[in-house]
Amino acid sequence: KDYIYLDNSATTPLKPQVMEAMEEASLVFGNPSSQHALGRKAHALIEDARRSLGEVMGYDPKGLIFTSGATESDNLAIRSLAKRARKEGRNHLITSMTEHPAVYETFKHLAQEGFDVTFLDPQEKGAVSAQQLAKALRDDTGLVSLMQVNNETGAITELEDIVDLLQGRDIFFHTDAVQGFGKLPLAKGLDAITITAHKLGGPKGVGALWMKTAPQALIYGGHQERDARPGTENTMGIVGFAKAAALASEATDLARLEEQRKLILEALNEAGINYHINEGEKTYPAILNLWFPNHRAMQLLIRLDLQGICVSAGSACSAGSLEPSRILQSLRPGTAAGEESLRISFTSETSDEELLSFVKTLAQIMKG
Repeated sequence: KDYIYLDNSATTPLKPQVMEAMEEASLVFGNPSSQHALGRKAHALIEDARRSLGEVMGYDPKGLIFTSGATESDNLAIRSLAKRARKEGRNHLITSMTEHPAVYETFKHLAQEGFDVTFLDPQEKGAVSAQQLAKALRDDTGLVSLMQVNNETGAITELEDIVDLLQGRDIFFHTDAVQGFGKLPLAKGLDAITITAHKLGGPKGVGALWMKTAPQALIYGGHQERDARPGTENTMGIVGFAKAAALASEATDLARLEEQRKLILEALNEAGINYHINEGEKTYPAILNLWFPNHRAMQLLIRLDLQGICVSAGSACSAGSLEPSRILQSLRPGTAAGEESLRISFTSETSDEELLSFVKTLAQIMKG
């Protein structure tokens, strides 16, 4: 290959085993809702995938609904739970300033629809703590939504602590687990969980939502997926999703990821590059967000790209925005970090040579 790929938080390459599983599934082309043999076979593939994903999650597979991806799943969960809470007299919702756009923008729209939304700002902590959340809870709070792993900085939310805090309260708790699923364990006791395939070596265009009770549909049509997500299921994609999740949960090597992170930082130090790490109190090691003072991130990104190195200046879903990252504005208020930071995201399959080549090329660009 003629590139070095260090943007795995945006998406990951399709694993060969996943492609093989999808090719086999493509032969079972019947509509899963059809009653004939080929339809029943397709339906069986989907149910097998549902069971497999449930095992990886540690949750009852009956609660899984397949969607087109995490953005749809986030919208489906948040809108359903917010409306349910409102019907029960609880109109106050809580999320954070550092959520993925699929969550953040949904809550902004809910605020316009008359919900009372609190956006917590974790600042240097990187993620909302149970103590910070406790101060924001009210008698009319109906929903909390906080991501497991931040897509830009890798900051980890201690979901177990928040589940404990909300225990016994009539408050729904949703998490966008897209960046952590298959890599870190999920807390027990969640009400809704968003996951997607393409962050795990699976296909794009397929995701899932786990919910304790069936969500209210956003679109209307057939009776697929517990009446919550009408439309003919993406059998190939769903099979690929389950295969990718099973492979990821078996292969995640946090010790290896820590070593790779250390290797990058040591190489930066040896090269004499001035940088600061944009990270929270607890961080997933394979997402390394670095602030390079006095170096515009987009200029570095373009010049690295010309050398065949793929990195990111933030969330892929915010690409093209002229606004600086609100995640980095929260973490480093009053600084230029939002315009001068790069995200390097790798996997345990990324070679040491690739990581060192990135640092060497970056040093040449900065000195040139």
